Amino acid sequence: MEFGIREITSGDPVVSGLPQDWQDSLYKILFINESGCSLRVNGKKLELEPLSLVFLAKGIGIAPCKGESRIFQMLYFSQGFAARTEDELSFLLSFGPLQKSLQGYTILKLTEQYSSYYHLMVSHLEMARCNYNRAIYRDLAFNMVRQILLMGHIYLQQSEYAPVHSADNESRLVSEFRILVQKSVKRERKVSGYADQLKVSQRKLTQITKRITGRTPKELINEHLGDLEKRMLADGDRSIKQIAWDLGFRDVNNFSASFSKRFGISPKEFRKKWRL
Repeated sequence: MEFGIREITSGDPVVSGLPQDWQDSLYKILFINESGCSLRVNGKKLELEPLSLVFLAKGIGIAPCKGESRIFQMLYFSQGFAARTEDELSFLLSFGPLQKSLQGYTILKLTEQYSSYYHLMVSHLEMARCNYNRAIYRDLAFNMVRQILLMGHIYLQQSEYAPVHSADNESRLVSEFRILVQKSVKRERKVSGYADQLKVSQRKLTQITKRITGRTPKELINEHLGDLEKRMLADGDRSIKQIAWDLGFRDVNNFSASFSKRFGISPKEFRKKWRL
């Protein structure tokens, strides 16, 4: 599922009911309530303070701590869910807390005055999840997630809500690379082209991207291209042939073969399934 929220204890198996690749394919935001909790993030045990939001990028691993029983909420969503337009995708990719840093997490500590708002957000997200088959609730989920990201963007820049860590030069380079990919992937799919734009060597870009995200630049390019293809098939009324040309494929058969190989479903079948 592209969006969801679940109540779990830190000692529960977090992966239950989620797709096998959820750690790599989904963004995650943890809602820590008044009790706080402990959790392992990328193998490191963290004691998470009460009333805080923990932003985790795709690729960041979380696991339970033995003996922990305190409850927290985990919101998870895909890139396609949070980015319906190019502007929304640019915002998502430039939002540092959801781009994998060397430490892997960013914590936003809320003040006591936000306690009721915290629970209101959680209850509305639960409502949206339970009624996700209805368009109005999908819009509610999208708007709630958008609001949380905007709130994080605003408050993490203020000293009283300072994050646990700030992005370093390498993290910024990867963020800039991902923004460039978002803007240019239709016409540029070579790592060397992005390295030239960023004024670094292809080798350096590959080393830093692999260290920060766990994936190569080429893998990130292909991932974004796949997300773009799915979004174009799901939205609008352009024919599959027109989409193939817009994405730089020589003909629709090449596009269909490439899409089917990567996703196990043809573009036509994907569009039909999405619009049911």
